[in-house]
Amino acid sequence: MTFSLSHLFFAGGCYLALLFAIAWATDKGIIPSRITSHPITFTLALGVYFSAWSFYGVFGYTLTNGYNYLGLYLGITGAFILAPVLMTPILRLTRTYQLSSLADLFAFRYRSQLVGLVVTLGMIAALMPYLALQVQALINSIQVLTGEQTPDLVAVVFCTMIFAFCVFFGARHFSFRQQHQGLVAAIAFESLVKLIALICAGVFAIFGVFGGFNEMGSWLQQNPQMLDMMYQPLKNSPWPTLLMLSFLSTVLLPHIFHMTFNECKEERNFLTVSWLFPTMMLVMCFSVPPIIWAALNLNSQVPPDYLNLGMAIAANAPWLAVLLFLGGLSAASAMLVVTTLALATMALNHIFLPSFHRILPALENSHQRDFYKGLLWARRAMIFLIISLCYGMYLLMRNNHQLMDLGNLSAVALAQLSPGLIGVLYWRRATRAGLLSGLLGGAIIWLVLLLLPDIFKSGIVPELYNIQLIIPKEYEPWRFATLCSLLVNGTLFITISLLTKQGHREQHSAAACAMDNLQRPHHLAATPQTPLEFCKQLEPRLGIAAANREIRQACTEAGIELDEQRSWLLQRMVQRLEINLSGLLGPSVADDILRSSLWNSQQAQPTLSDIRLAEEHIKLTKPLRGIAGELDSLRRYHRTLLQSLPVGVCSLNYEQDILIWNDAMGKISCIASKEVTGGKLANLPWPWDQILGEFYQTEALHKHKLKLEIDNRPRWFNLHKAFIGDYQSPREQRGVVILVEDLTHLQLLEVELAHSERLASIGQLAAGVAHEIGNPVTCIDSLAQIVLPETDDEFVKDCLMQMREQTKRITDIVQSLVTFSHSGNTRKLISEPVALCECVKEAVKLARLSLEGKQMEYSVNCDDSIVLGDPQLILQVLLNLLNNARDASQPGDMIEINIHHHGGQVITTVKDQGTGIDPQNKSRLFEPFFTTKEPGKGTGLGLPLVYSIIDDHQGQIVIDNAPEGGAVVTIRLPLYRSEHCHESYIDS
Repeated sequence: MTFSLSHLFFAGGCYLALLFAIAWATDKGIIPSRITSHPITFTLALGVYFSAWSFYGVFGYTLTNGYNYLGLYLGITGAFILAPVLMTPILRLTRTYQLSSLADLFAFRYRSQLVGLVVTLGMIAALMPYLALQVQALINSIQVLTGEQTPDLVAVVFCTMIFAFCVFFGARHFSFRQQHQGLVAAIAFESLVKLIALICAGVFAIFGVFGGFNEMGSWLQQNPQMLDMMYQPLKNSPWPTLLMLSFLSTVLLPHIFHMTFNECKEERNFLTVSWLFPTMMLVMCFSVPPIIWAALNLNSQVPPDYLNLGMAIAANAPWLAVLLFLGGLSAASAMLVVTTLALATMALNHIFLPSFHRILPALENSHQRDFYKGLLWARRAMIFLIISLCYGMYLLMRNNHQLMDLGNLSAVALAQLSPGLIGVLYWRRATRAGLLSGLLGGAIIWLVLLLLPDIFKSGIVPELYNIQLIIPKEYEPWRFATLCSLLVNGTLFITISLLTKQGHREQHSAAACAMDNLQRPHHLAATPQTPLEFCKQLEPRLGIAAANREIRQACTEAGIELDEQRSWLLQRMVQRLEINLSGLLGPSVADDILRSSLWNSQQAQPTLSDIRLAEEHIKLTKPLRGIAGELDSLRRYHRTLLQSLPVGVCSLNYEQDILIWNDAMGKISCIASKEVTGGKLANLPWPWDQILGEFYQTEALHKHKLKLEIDNRPRWFNLHKAFIGDYQSPREQRGVVILVEDLTHLQLLEVELAHSERLASIGQLAAGVAHEIGNPVTCIDSLAQIVLPETDDEFVKDCLMQMREQTKRITDIVQSLVTFSHSGNTRKLISEPVALCECVKEAVKLARLSLEGKQMEYSVNCDDSIVLGDPQLILQVLLNLLNNARDASQPGDMIEINIHHHGGQVITTVKDQGTGIDPQNKSRLFEPFFTTKEPGKGTGLGLPLVYSIIDDHQGQIVIDNAPEGGAVVTIRLPLYRSEHCHESYIDS
């Protein structure tokens, strides 16, 4: 049974078109995201590991090495069983710093463009045979099915389809940060096809060829050499080496790395992977022996690598042959697509951009081209270059090697990265010099023992030496090369690392990558002071549009504004910027751009403000445990203690950056902590910049009862200062803690106490005055009244009238003194509804009885608000205020009285057109005996009496200057009832 090339070409074309349709439908949202983002879909996508090497080459390997083939499956199976433990830290690391490949990870850890370049070139060189293997497997499978030589055009068409798929679903948009759901869905579907194909082939081998398990067992008993073929190679087998290479491939193979760490959405997916992926492995590996035995039973005459196809052909099962062909096409195409994308990204980040990224902004500025589109086309060019190299390698090595030989060649080369990977995750002391030395030594061994002998076999160059004289007979070449290369690599890596020193940047990167990372994040001194200045500094390297976009995105992710000046927030923004640029351009180019554009050349001295960056860094890593966790809990307790203190705490470093601004300080200053923490002391709002700045500069450690006018209110503070750090260091190199104690409430209580004491003394004085002066004054007034009718002398009458006026004045003074001292104390306060509008009318009438009052005009605007109180005392208050307004005004001036209610209060204002109040006298208006009137015209007891009455009515009184001139008195009393009616009149 054979197939025509056109039929296979048609079947393969339709299948690849189906893959395009699945990827397109996923990207357009036609296939629901709950399917494409499901853990099962992600697990199937990891089936990209089943390349043509695993789908075809495993049969040829099993035929010669027996059950050793299980090492190909068990190594990676064990790695994925431990995925929640082994892979989660790498996933967090790659996500935190947006590292898209193993070359990015190495370049970030060892802080070297050269390391990224070496790893990239080494991976390309190591994987070219592996990529060529995929093309060769497809071409050979077509030859097996057709029985004819396959034209080279088929390989060209296949590579062209791979290039188109990579461009459409891996490099269609300029953003490299997004995940490719269409690609993941297509790869998952291909894995499902491979799985179904091998299951069907295994079931067909057992039941279709042998007739069942019993019949297959009988056949094996009749042919014991078949079991010997499976068991005999286990003696002196390369099992441990094969198991190790399979285990390392989980991270070292770029297509596995890309799918595992770039396309994984959730860490919880690894829980499903840890059991589902090993299950897939077991199903596939258990299908291999029955298929081989069935093919040998049918006397299949095909190359060993393609025994699955040979079984279908010999059994005359065309449907199975086509299904296996599509499975092999899936294996080859999936591996080629994902590996090409991964290698293209590495080549872009570590070969093209380090040399040519400076020309992209120039192209943008001169030709109005988009920086991101320039990156996109550069990535497409890298994809084309990788596909071209793959095709060239296929032409160079076709038909000269078995699939397993090519796979081993690549696996041993990739294994050279394993010592360096251990240094990334577990050994902080590893250095870039040690890594490069180890890679060089391992590469030389690999070149001598594996690559050159394979080239000799191809006949391209003559054989320069006999490899059989180097490799012992009991070792296979790839096994001996693996052991020797890793031994040399590891020895050089450890030795050179111990002999060389790490730089500051490499130390910080090593701490960031370490599994037990407790060091603070990298801190450098930034030259720009705001994100807008950062943007201008980046424009020469990224172009105007790209610099603006990246800065704005970093600010958004850091939660800051474009005019932010606080150093620790700028540090956080720059960290986000470096991470974003790392995902866009690779860590090496991102580091080069930031160091040349934004940073000073020298390492900044660490400051206490770095604790905020360290706290955020801890949030990104795993929770601290053990003694580190206890210390972190203690630090948080102390931070909470400082924040909860009832005394204001302002902590400064030697650069006058605000490190701590606790809650009490926020209440005292009405400035939130998040608004000032990390900023400069001089940037505080007035008056705190002046108060704290002057106290910081003084030698005094304490400042008591500092009086300030804040919002037109007097406030009092105690300031205390203490230095932090080494007391032997100069003062300018030490931090400072300033404590701010708010004494305003205490000072007001002292004022109230003094006021109460004055009232008590006035009461005692009033009692004595009333007793000692009242009776003589009454007698004098009575005598004047008796004498007045008895005389006709006008002079005597005038004197007697003046005597009566002065005695009346003495009586009024004594009565005011007694009333003031006893207001609200000895007299029981009457509580009844009082219509303020009626009280105002009555007060105006009384005020107009005097000669001066008749010369005033009164404007009354009031509603029918009602308060609960003593009507006589309220009338006394209003009359006193009207008399004060009259005394401050000129004849003919208007005195305005307004009453309205708002928010449960009745607001009464009395406004005059006088000269207003001297600001120096505002704080003394309610003091007893203080008056601004001329001697003999005021006692200084009117306003204190008004204050006492209003306070007894649970009200408030404020006196201030009106904006248009004059004084305005505002009284607020609790509202009792309002009819919501309104009236207005002018009395003159």
